[in-house]
Amino acid sequence: MLASSRRGAALSARHCRLLTTCKRDYQYFDNFEMKEGVGIVRLNGPGAVNTISPKMQDDVDKIFNDHVVGNKDLKGLVFISSKKDNFIAGADIDMIKETENKADLKDVCMKGHQWWKDIKQKTGNIPFVAAINGSTLVGFLI
Repeated sequence: MLASSRRGAALSARHCRLLTTCKRDYQYFDNFEMKEGVGIVRLNGPGAVNTISPKMQDDVDKIFNDHVVGNKDLKGLVFISSKKDNFIAGADIDMIKETENKADLKDVCMKGHQWWKDIKQKTGNIPFVAAINGSTLVGFLI
């Protein structure tokens, strides 16, 4: 994505938060923003709390591919929640219940850990910061 397109996406994301009806590009995140070289990733899942699930991982992967990897203007990245009282509550309980073979959950967890390792290499180790207001599970903060 071109730098000008990224700036346009950041501009629309800022305005999007002010509007009551806004097209979101992701189910588990608000639209990506960038301010003065710092990318802002706002967790905002469909439930009352933010949860980790394969669908959430797919969304964050898309955000990174669309806006972070290869972005020469990016100096750092902040993860923050749009929810007023929580950052991330942990794994999606419904996903856990629906998984017939509970041993498969380890693979889901390991995939998430590997994703973070891979993304650190792809981004040239730009700093990531979590701005936490409310409860969180440390599993997200690798």
